[in-house]
Amino acid sequence: MALSLDSRHADGEGHALRAAHDPGTPGYSGIVRTLPTAQDWGGARNLRLWARPDGTEGRSLTVQFVAAGLYWEKEVSLTGTDNVTVNVPLADFTNLPWATKGLLDLTHITQLSFYFNGQAGTTWIDSITATD
Repeated sequence: MALSLDSRHADGEGHALRAAHDPGTPGYSGIVRTLPTAQDWGGARNLRLWARPDGTEGRSLTVQFVAAGLYWEKEVSLTGTDNVTVNVPLADFTNLPWATKGLLDLTHITQLSFYFNGQAGTTWIDSITATD
């Protein structure tokens, strides 16, 4: 996994995260970001992000977060090479099979992760927002 900032492929002004990834043997590679302070997404219904896939066949993105110590994730398809706004309803995130079970508490988000599934390639991500 090679990460960099890219101003040519961004959502508006500024920089997007450019992730050059090779899932290899496990079938995925990822980025884990522990937040410096917990975020309160309690008033949100969706997680929105801007993405630009590179057109690689079979690409998907798993978005994962930790809420009040519990892991939640949702896989979304990324196809083509066009910029796309991805809206994922927070109610669609599921508790991971290997993780501690519990209720989704969006008032204490401490970690956000992205896992790239499928073939090696490059994906750009920008403008990540918990929103209505």
